[in-house]
Amino acid sequence: SRVGDANLIASAPAMLELLKDILGEVRPEISRVNSDAGHTIFNPVATETIDMAKDLIAKAEGSE
Repeated sequence: SRVGDANLIASAPAMLELLKDILGEVRPEISRVNSDAGHTIFNPVATETIDMAKDLIAKAEGSE
């Protein structure tokens, strides 16, 4: 719907900033925990999903 699309567009900047904040907090923590453990302990699919955020951010910022 047009209203739904307008709401999504209006909230996009806030969602992008939140995604960047989440990535900035979570990705280094995953790396730290894996490093401390001496091996990968996080589910690789979960880690891959977090890494996909980088691609979405790049696309949203036009740097992809």
